[in-house]
Amino acid sequence: MKKVILPLLAAVATMVLLFWIGATFDLSLLDFSLVLHSPDDGGFNFNVDIALLPIALGLITGFILERQL
Repeated sequence: MKKVILPLLAAVATMVLLFWIGATFDLSLLDFSLVLHSPDDGGFNFNVDIALLPIALGLITGFILERQL
């Protein structure tokens, strides 16, 4: 159980930290953006911009930590 939870927590923590850095310092490589639109004719639109770099680095961190355990 510990062998699964620890790498998962490390991967999620790495992703959250990198997304937070991207949002704080307005870095597009590390940024997560969700924009909601309400058009005049009704309906619902949204745009999502997600940087893949934090996700990739988080997964790599999780894989490396799993190999170390």
